[in-house]
Amino acid sequence: MNKSESNATRPPSDPADPTLWRQWHAAAALPVVDRAIRDLYRRLDVEVASHHPVCRQSGRCCHFDSYGHLMYVTGLEVAWLLRHPAGRPPIQKPQRAQLPQLDSCPFQIDGLCSVHALRPTGCRVFFCDPTARQWESAVYDGYLHDLRALHDRHHLDYRYIEWRSALRDALAALKPHVTGGGL
Repeated sequence: MNKSESNATRPPSDPADPTLWRQWHAAAALPVVDRAIRDLYRRLDVEVASHHPVCRQSGRCCHFDSYGHLMYVTGLEVAWLLRHPAGRPPIQKPQRAQLPQLDSCPFQIDGLCSVHALRPTGCRVFFCDPTARQWESAVYDGYLHDLRALHDRHHLDYRYIEWRSALRDALAALKPHVTGGGL
């Protein structure tokens, strides 16, 4: 699809479709969904801590391209994060289109995560610690399954999207709903 086509002509399965982002944003506002996400992240944090991963707080894991990895999220995770004032990226409007090309996460400020309590599943599981490779995939897959089940329980479309592209699309679709900061 070329860039001149409108959002209305995109297939409904396109993760850039504003309708999907509005659906996820509205669902993230529901107390039952908010509690479910918070509970999932709490359980995940406990399980990750039980493996005793080493985090040197270097911020290297947030430099995706330099580190050689992509981080994926669900649309609901991004919409949930953006519902919180701290979850609004400290970027200016003209920079949004460049999000997928940024090497580092836009939430990394002075080498640290500015949304640590709100960070998505992939950020909670990935560590630069090489010993984490022994367990992180299995843990991640289990909680990704739980996220999928949360979508299903609430009859939400499920999309698994690269993090920076998801932020760009969500910010574009939710601009009337997400204000503050550099947005």
